Amino acid sequence: MKPPRVVGHSSGEIAAAYASGKLTRESAWRVAYYRGVVSAKKSDHKGTMLVVGLAEREAQPYVDTLAKNGTLVVACSNSPRSCTISGDEDLVSEIHDLLQAKQIFVRMLPIRKAYHSPHMNHIAVEYAALLDGLSPDKSIQPNNVPMVSTVTGTFITDELLDAEYWVKNLVSPVRFSDGLPATCFQSTQKGQISLQVDVQGGNHFADVLLEIGPHGALQGAIKDILGTQPSGSTITSFPVLNRSKSGPETMLTALGHIWCRGYPISIQKINESTQSKMQPHALLTDIPGYAFNHSQLLW
Repeated sequence: MKPPRVVGHSSGEIAAAYASGKLTRESAWRVAYYRGVVSAKKSDHKGTMLVVGLAEREAQPYVDTLAKNGTLVVACSNSPRSCTISGDEDLVSEIHDLLQAKQIFVRMLPIRKAYHSPHMNHIAVEYAALLDGLSPDKSIQPNNVPMVSTVTGTFITDELLDAEYWVKNLVSPVRFSDGLPATCFQSTQKGQISLQVDVQGGNHFADVLLEIGPHGALQGAIKDILGTQPSGSTITSFPVLNRSKSGPETMLTALGHIWCRGYPISIQKINESTQSKMQPHALLTDIPGYAFNHSQLLW
């Protein structure tokens, strides 16, 4: 089963590109591995990141004021109610205290790097060189699985996601608040007919969103974005993992909801463990019979 459309947030775009056929499996490994290699290199600048309960346009004036003293940028536009700020550690700490004093939601991320900011420029050349020669997956027809870029916030057409693109993915702001609406509500071609029309007359091209990652970190942002759209209430979203819950439980819950919506999920494959694939399930045909006790009526 292939997704009809994909979109990714930050390094999540690597998985989205693989799912869309714009990267081979080996190329996706290279993009992810070398991203980690170059990001781990020591920098002269101490950086970190901060989640803020403001839209990008609302946070920008605070950022502009403090950025006069160093590097501070809006690194991710997550939703109409959330963005991520990145830059010099002392300036991020300063804007944290400033916004907290104004009773605006803020949360420091446990990250010692200022991703999606000029702090990453010093590794851009090396990263590009390590990714030379990336190739798409030729087994998937072009545009069979459309991908929305959160570097640009728009659909990727036929261009190759080469080394230059992945450098931009590392150093440029994440435009998830533009990318998700395009994924759900924007036609990929002129005259394309919507898959569904809700009672309010709004067109949308998806009715279920599946967040694939180690935790449903984007569920809040997704709900905020869908809440601004006329037909957003008809779209549901599920994470495949939740750090505070059992992995199998979260995964099975998501797949169960998808199956209830009529998607072709193989219940047999879901319930088979790795061991059972090597030793297929067998029916128990020789267990003792069980005689129900009818001496007590239970209604």
